[in-house]
Amino acid sequence: MKRPTRREAVLGAFSAGTVAIAGCITSSATSDGTDTTDNKTNSGMDENNPITDTGFERYASITHTRTLADSSPLTVEYEITQPQITADQTAALEATVTNESDGEIKCQTPIYKNRNENYDERSLFLFSPEAPDTPASDYSPNCLTDPNGRNGLTSTWEGWPLYNLRSGESFTVAVLLVDDLRTDACFAPGEYRYEPQLMIFDSDDKSHTELELYSSVTIKITESKR
Repeated sequence: MKRPTRREAVLGAFSAGTVAIAGCITSSATSDGTDTTDNKTNSGMDENNPITDTGFERYASITHTRTLADSSPLTVEYEITQPQITADQTAALEATVTNESDGEIKCQTPIYKNRNENYDERSLFLFSPEAPDTPASDYSPNCLTDPNGRNGLTSTWEGWPLYNLRSGESFTVAVLLVDDLRTDACFAPGEYRYEPQLMIFDSDDKSHTELELYSSVTIKITESKR
């Protein structure tokens, strides 16, 4: 079977088939095999020996959120629970949804499998550990160990989890930050804006949407804590 090209793998992400979760790193070398650079990419890794490189480090922080309108029956809050990204771990984000109405609400989780806006520029996925096609909860950036992007995820099409909330009740969901093959750098520094959708369903018919609400969260990836 023909292996998909890098572009094919990227275009298939979150849409049909394989979700690419690795960055791609290229090396510049002369004909005799000697590297013409200092062997470091802009992600800080050693191109000739990415697996043993321990200097890779990124930090995730929230720089902006747009909450739901005051008239909304739900509120949502976002929090980075694991900010550090290294060769051994990735960052994690949590969303807490609260029913502020007087009645019971059935709603869909706002984060489960999300891709940032303007993903043609740079791309990071938010993946729930509860999804059947998610990386393991101990996922580490395989753009370091698999620079050619051979490893991927088979995208499944199950419905996103639903929650029944009585008045005043909350639920919290967590997602991992997963690197995308779309960029050459591993967890490319910059800002990534997401617009999670909160869907409220008819309590007796989950196929009927009563209300769609949108929030926004911007995650910034930096090479240091600053």
